[in-house]
Amino acid sequence: MLDLLVIVILLSLVVMTNRRLAYANETIHAKWLEQNLNRLLAYHTAFSFLFPLLPGDASGYWGFTLQQVTVHSNNMFDYFGLGTPFLLFLDFIPVKVMGLSFLTGNIMYGLLGFCGLRYLFLLYYKSLNLDILVFGVRTVPFLFYLPNLNFWTAGVGKDTLCFFGIACFVYGIQFYRRRIISMALAAALVYFIRPHVAFMMGASLAICVVFSGRMKAIYKILFLALVAAGAAVVYKQVLGYLRIEDLSTKSLSGVASDTAGLLEQGLTGSAVDIQSYPLPLKFFTYLFRPLFFDVHNVLTLVSSFENLAYLVILIKALPNLRRRDIGAMPMWMRTGLLIFLFAMVVFSSSLGNLGIIMRMKNMTMIYLLMYCTWSISRRKAELAARATLTHN
Repeated sequence: MLDLLVIVILLSLVVMTNRRLAYANETIHAKWLEQNLNRLLAYHTAFSFLFPLLPGDASGYWGFTLQQVTVHSNNMFDYFGLGTPFLLFLDFIPVKVMGLSFLTGNIMYGLLGFCGLRYLFLLYYKSLNLDILVFGVRTVPFLFYLPNLNFWTAGVGKDTLCFFGIACFVYGIQFYRRRIISMALAAALVYFIRPHVAFMMGASLAICVVFSGRMKAIYKILFLALVAAGAAVVYKQVLGYLRIEDLSTKSLSGVASDTAGLLEQGLTGSAVDIQSYPLPLKFFTYLFRPLFFDVHNVLTLVSSFENLAYLVILIKALPNLRRRDIGAMPMWMRTGLLIFLFAMVVFSSSLGNLGIIMRMKNMTMIYLLMYCTWSISRRKAELAARATLTHN
């Protein structure tokens, strides 16, 4: 009974905030926006019921049965720490105190994943000049209906929390004057789950701020001082957690490789010899595989169609990319794209299992897709404006 009550309350709150955000972000098409957010919510929540069907660490996180965590305590704060223990810290009250079921846990995490999707949906919708068609469907709203994007953000696990944290972080950038606290909390959430990803977020925003022409020099200096102070405070703790000597790309790739090795235990049929690949092929593997020649189960078949869509979008975007667009890109998009690029460089050289690649790239791949389709939309808007001037 408590499970049902929790689910109803949380779903009701999300539906209510869908309406509030729709009418806060739009005037003419607010009803359309609200309806599309609710449809996306229904679609995304359906994946929370499918998520338990795939074997993985999720049940261990919820059941406190992971072998790599040696803590067995009835004190919530004994689990507070970096990585997996922090996930158990978050799960303590719903599991140990409230006794909620694993399905309820997946729905709770899934709603958090949806909130991340919603942030990106609203940002992307407001940034487009014109909606465009890919495979005969409009990017708004269907770019956010990609199966893997929804599946890996619909259940208990680090992927959902990191996706939400990054999305909340970039959403805060657009409204930084009133969302600085939520940005800090989002960065902290990612830091406690995957510290190296949080460093990618901080580095990406710092680079964007330094090269931004819209921010006064004094604010740039204050921001960079704040970032530097924060990095100095947690630097040694991160190195200790990752068991490395520095935060170089080589060291982070080694961490990703070791983590992937643990995750790959029990997985077969999707390993690739990534170390023997030249760099361009490593990037291609990270971005677009598995493809149809890699298919060995239903999941890889679905992923192949989605990866083909990624490839088509990138190919369509290439003729539309312009250097001058960098200055016109919203700050949130530039930051998200940089986070994606950092993640691609680090993880593409170390992840040798296509299943793990699908999960890891899911945190950031959407930012590349939004940038590509935004560029195509911008070119089409320019052509339409020229045609109008010529006609007049």
